[in-house]
Amino acid sequence: MNVTDHLKNKLGINDKERSNLMSEIFGPTGLVNASDISDYNYLADNLSSKYSSFTNYFNSNLRDRLEDYVRQPKVQLKHDRLWTNNNCESMNHVFKKAVEWKPQPIPDLATKLMDIVRVQLIDLKRSLYGMGNYELFGPYRRHVVSYQCWFSKTQEQRERLFRRLLIDTKSIQTTTKSSCSDFEVPKPKKLARKPNQRKRPRTARTQPRY
Repeated sequence: MNVTDHLKNKLGINDKERSNLMSEIFGPTGLVNASDISDYNYLADNLSSKYSSFTNYFNSNLRDRLEDYVRQPKVQLKHDRLWTNNNCESMNHVFKKAVEWKPQPIPDLATKLMDIVRVQLIDLKRSLYGMGNYELFGPYRRHVVSYQCWFSKTQEQRERLFRRLLIDTKSIQTTTKSSCSDFEVPKPKKLARKPNQRKRPRTARTQPRY
């Protein structure tokens, strides 16, 4: 979903108009920062009418996705710094740098990956007292302790606090909350199936080529 690329290479929109459009989507007062679903739909309709060449692409590729995967998570988690593909690319760079962009024997690769994971766990532990590269947010913030409290505890007590974070499944949201009211509905535990259905609807339409 590379909006900038589509605007530039597919629609041929000039730099100024492209910048304005991106600001109306991702800016501080833009679409993804709408206060509720009514405001979101109002801004989305205005965007569609204002940029007619962008309307088809926006309605078919962006409108629902921005609501489901950007605006709603920001509202529910009350946090602006959500996971993006840039995080994955950053981690890919860490992996490539560790192996110096060269194929590795399996034992060496496993050792280097384990070293990276070990550093990640250390950083995750530091997030418990507000340090390091990570920050706990949403329901997991209940595990945060103050810097002074952390260093007043024994090593065993620190490990116990860290294990509580790692095994915490109660903080996983089991309901979906409306963005404009307190109404909540439980999330389905699995994909709904019809009686005696053995395949997902999409795969039922296809079969192996060979």
